[in-house]
Parts: sequence; C-alpha cells; structure tokens
Amino acid sequence: MNLFPFHLGNVIKKLNQIRITINHQHQNPFPKTKERLLSYYSFVPRRIKIKPSGEIQGGLARFVTSLIDFSFVRSICASAYSPIGGHAHDPVSLFLLELFRYLEKFPDMKSFLSILRDEEKGKHYRLYAGISPTRLPCESDFTNLSDRVGSALGGRDRLGEERYHQIFQVLVEITKLLGLLSFSILSTDGTFFPSYSHYKGCTYFCEECKSIEFKGLIDTVRRRILPACGRQV
Repeated sequence: MNLFPFHLGNVIKKLNQIRITINHQHQNPFPKTKERLLSYYSFVPRRIKIKPSGEIQGGLARFVTSLIDFSFVRSICASAYSPIGGHAHDPVSLFLLELFRYLEKFPDMKSFLSILRDEEKGKHYRLYAGISPTRLPCESDFTNLSDRVGSALGGRDRLGEERYHQIFQVLVEITKLLGLLSFSILSTDGTFFPSYSHYKGCTYFCEECKSIEFKGLIDTVRRRILPACGRQV
C-alpha cells in the first residue's frame, strides 16, 4: 500500500483545499455578532510535531484543531440561535470542548470543566476553543447547547436528526476527501461515544462480507498466541 499520500505534509495540503470547499458549502450567517458572543473560535493552523514514540506534542486537541477548520459548525447551528436576546457562547467553542472531553477520555463534563478552569492545565483547551479565561462556560451552557442543537457527541435526541447528521456528514466528507474512506462498505449508527449495545452483528453487508479476503490470518493469530502461552499451537 502506498502511504505517501498520507504523509503529514500531504494531508495538510489536502486539508487546506478541503477547508475552502467546506467553507463554500456552509455560508449560513450566524445571527449573533462576534461582540455578543462570550467566546469565539477561529481556525489557526498550528505546527504539529510527532515525537519518535508516536506521541503527538500537545495532544489530540492540538492535533485535531490544527488540521480541521470547525467553523462550519457555526453555520449549521445558526438557525437555532436568535439575533435578539442575551449573550451566548460560540457553538463551535462548546462543540470543541465536548470533543476535547471525549478525545481526552474525561468521564464527565464536570471533571473536564475543573481542568478547563485550571490556569495551566486548561490553557491549551481554552486557546484551541477560543474561550476567554474570564468567561468560562459552566455545565448549564452545555445544557443550553443541547436544548438548541444537541451535544455533538452525545445528545442527538435533543439535537434533532437534521443538524446532527449535517455535522456528522461534514466530518465524514472531510475523511472522504482525504482518501481515508473508500465507502466500499460503511455503516454507522451516527454516535461518537460507546452505546453499550449488546448486538454486534452485521445486518446489511452479508454478500459484500463474503468477498473480503483474510490473507495470513492463521499465521497472524499463531504469532500472537505463541508468546503468550509459551507452547506450539
């Protein structure tokens, strides 16, 4: 397999072109002005450094926000906000904080917000999401977002299927344009979080699955088992 197209430099070049395409597709004006927002996200393509160990310097939050422009979320959520009324946090900022919480595997929003409020530990999350240290969101802000457009990672019942799928489809479209998905066989229930479902079967791709080849499967399994049990299999 030729991995050259997935070299970081090539991925960044592709994403620069994809960003222009996505922004042209999502130009619905947000009703609240920047001055009436408590936070404001703007895309900043920061330098990415991957250590020899494979660890990403700055973590997944820096990696994701340095590659992908999430401004399209504001356009998708625009119809859920009113030009009148009080101040509000930028929906992109709240979306990204939810995403950071998921990527960094925080058990709940309360524990994540305690880190977000920390002057040192939370500064990179605040920076990437466009959050001011003097205007930090609280748990109720995420509830309000859920009431309007839903939690992008867990509140699709309140989100409304249309907006939820619009956000999800943009993310899928980005991976498609990068060449990471072939769409030969693709199925999802639309959730980015564990659903604890007991059913693990496949309903729709019985014929397609028959054509998938597993080359060297037995040898691969044997190599993994031998060191563990210390005997021949």
